[in-house]
Amino acid sequence: MNYLQRLKQKIFLDIPFQGITTIAKGVSNPFAANQGEDLYQRYGVHLDDIRKQAGTEWSDIKDDPTALQTFAHSIHTQRIIDRGEVPPDYKYVAHCRGCGPVWLWFKGKVEGCPWCWNRLQGKPIPYPGGKHADSGK
Repeated sequence: MNYLQRLKQKIFLDIPFQGITTIAKGVSNPFAANQGEDLYQRYGVHLDDIRKQAGTEWSDIKDDPTALQTFAHSIHTQRIIDRGEVPPDYKYVAHCRGCGPVWLWFKGKVEGCPWCWNRLQGKPIPYPGGKHADSGK
């Protein structure tokens, strides 16, 4: 798997998909409700947050513990990135064409990264070596 494939896979796992706007209402089964407490304990993410992010896909994932965990992990990671903090699994310095050197989950060069969203929205980016987003690249 090349770096672009890894990047796409990681983005789809770590950045919640915002394009779906239909939100399923209510927890329709006890399995999802039971999973909700565990997900909140592990990731600080409520089941309602997952349901909103999943949108019309909620009915497909509500009974799948792996999918629920993946959504919870991605929401949790995105919240960390939004605050300008480095997620625990972002242990390597990579070079993004837009951001410069950044923390990612692998080494290499990329055309874009999760930190690009912060850069474009004026949010902080924790650059390797202590350089802060406000001081430029």
